Amino acid sequence: MFRSLILLFALLYCEIRPALSDIDSPGLCENVNDRVDESLEYANSWMRTSRQDSQTIAGFQLKVPILDRELEIGVETRDGKVQNLDSLHRYGNACEESRYEDKILRGGLQYDNLVVTFDDVDVEFFFWKYKASLSYTVQLGLNFTIDKSPDECSLTSFEITTKDRPDFQFSMPGWTGWLLARMLRSSLMKHDLTPILGRVKTESYKSVSSYFVYYWCWNWRYSTITTVR
Repeated sequence: MFRSLILLFALLYCEIRPALSDIDSPGLCENVNDRVDESLEYANSWMRTSRQDSQTIAGFQLKVPILDRELEIGVETRDGKVQNLDSLHRYGNACEESRYEDKILRGGLQYDNLVVTFDDVDVEFFFWKYKASLSYTVQLGLNFTIDKSPDECSLTSFEITTKDRPDFQFSMPGWTGWLLARMLRSSLMKHDLTPILGRVKTESYKSVSSYFVYYWCWNWRYSTITTVR
């Protein structure tokens, strides 16, 4: 009799335990594409309405090697502008993982053709000095993580995943300016672009934090308050 009760208890435990473990257990990931898309739609609309879809971007200084690194062209830009920050959309699936009281959102985002312009550029090569302008477009992809706890909701990781190199367009007067522009464009396709794309990452991070993350976390806080009521 006693042995039968033990076996019955063990059987019931095995049946009930999986159902219990499904409640707020670690590792469960819910597809939240619709909710992310809705937050992105609100964020992009807010940027357009408040005219924050373009932002000032910091200038940079760069020595661009040419002719197998035998010579260099100096490039110095003043502050420029990055546009189309309101083109942010989801890339791939967005997944929210439950870890007891915490919710962790992971996913990918992409900007379609961010346009970056620098209207005041100094280009120097030997004794030639030119006033130039620079523009380029980039499809910026990124991975992100947002952590939500009972007390806090914030962006905890932000990683640029773009592999494509931007198409740089320099504009300078005269035939020597045209030649330098061609050499710069060709050399930058092989150059370390961290000093350039780092500025774009900074502005995209500010934009994602201020708009998309705000809407995602605001909806979370609102739903929490509604649940408590």
